[in-house]
Amino acid sequence: MKILVLSDTHGLLDNAYKITDKIKTEIYAIIHLGDYDRDADTLRFKYPDLKVFSVAGNCDYSDYDNTERIINLGGVKIFMTHGHTYHVNSGVMRLAYAAMEKEADIALYGHTHSAFISREDGILIMNPGSISSPRGTNICSYGILDIEDGFADAKIMGIYDNGIREMKVEE
Repeated sequence: MKILVLSDTHGLLDNAYKITDKIKTEIYAIIHLGDYDRDADTLRFKYPDLKVFSVAGNCDYSDYDNTERIINLGGVKIFMTHGHTYHVNSGVMRLAYAAMEKEADIALYGHTHSAFISREDGILIMNPGSISSPRGTNICSYGILDIEDGFADAKIMGIYDNGIREMKVEE
């Protein structure tokens, strides 16, 4: 099962639409990691055949009670958060510890607008970057989770001028 992972759309959904339209028959769900949570509502409306899971971010002022969520997909436990409450600008260790406490297999976050993938003590940690306003690069990005038989793999895809391809991100 493939899952599209988005973060930090900030009301700019053109790239999200282009990617989702291109791969919607290949994916089971969309995960939106905040900023703006209302963009997740727009995706739910535009793609009623896809499940859309979301959390609020630091710019989602009316939805502070929805800053993290745990979902189970394909035998994998996924911890979702925007990341600001775990101070991810200073590193992912707080997030990794929270994921361990929650017995999650995957921890997904956004907030930094910078793509990141790592494994910490067996937990897959991923930030898909921003599909609309990246930082530290001019390449918009999104994540793809591939879950099969209780195992998850992930990759970051970059939207380049000459097409879409997997990004190599530093761990």
